[in-house]
Amino acid sequence: RELIEMLGVERAKGFFLRLGYQSGLKDAELARKLRPHGSDLEMFFTGPQLHSLKGMVNVRPQEIDIDLANGQFYADIEWLDSFEVENCKTENLHSEQPVCWMLLGYAISYSSFFLGTQIIYKEVSCRGCGDSHCRIIGKPAEQWD
Repeated sequence: RELIEMLGVERAKGFFLRLGYQSGLKDAELARKLRPHGSDLEMFFTGPQLHSLKGMVNVRPQEIDIDLANGQFYADIEWLDSFEVENCKTENLHSEQPVCWMLLGYAISYSSFFLGTQIIYKEVSCRGCGDSHCRIIGKPAEQWD
């Protein structure tokens, strides 16, 4: 609330996206160390497991297509219990746009690290702005219109 009031929504969003981005990079490096011989999916899902352990969000994959060798990636993911949504509800903040900014930044950097190419996620629905659930879609930047 304070950052939004001081900086405005767009600048606060940028701050939290960058914060999440840095966190995702650190966890991606850790995931490589924890599962150096794991499959693409095992390594990829280390990030969501770490996020869950930290109490940030629980991840429910709807569709995942990962092929590191060919640079192929598509993810349709539902987020459950987003700490950012819960924070907005606690602060009685109402938004017209999705609010899971740190989580989005994390997903972008974590996935981009593994693929070695820029992956962009978009939050297509968010409980923080009145939708029934939080859901993100991720794919390589050049595949977005």
